[in-house]
Amino acid sequence: MAATKAAQALSHACIKMCVEGSGKSNEASLKVVLPALVKGLSSSVAEVRGIVVTTVVKLTKGAGAAMLRPHLSALIPALLEAASDAESTEISYVSVRVSNDPEIQEKLDLARVTAAKVSPLMESVNSVLAFVDGAVLESLIPRLVELIRGHYGLVTKGCAAHVVATLTHQEWNSQS
Repeated sequence: MAATKAAQALSHACIKMCVEGSGKSNEASLKVVLPALVKGLSSSVAEVRGIVVTTVVKLTKGAGAAMLRPHLSALIPALLEAASDAESTEISYVSVRVSNDPEIQEKLDLARVTAAKVSPLMESVNSVLAFVDGAVLESLIPRLVELIRGHYGLVTKGCAAHVVATLTHQEWNSQS
């Protein structure tokens, strides 16, 4: 309980340092805080992951494109990987149990990916996709391909495919 309150206070302080105040100090704070948060997204402790997700969601909503852009090629894949980790073990268990029936398996998998697309993690991903430019895209594409090809989690693969589709449309729209 005390550790959770301390982590929440630290989260609040991080958000305040990175979003409120002057631009240069915000950028410096974000440069220090965001890599630690990216690591925290893969924590095995559910409470830590929850606080980190909440913090990242608030930072991605509050920080601007210029501040977030240098971190997007690390942040977006980390959020996508965390999407599979955020899925409950019960859902994974049910998925394994129904794997003998392809029709039910397909419906369950579709529901899993659909639910993940409206999660706070994907909300953050979707909010920062508008900040992706050519330089970020160049370093992001190999990471997305790696997630789609090699990640174990269906949710991560589905969400990564969603990001690819969104970026494809985004690039297409910006050229027309």
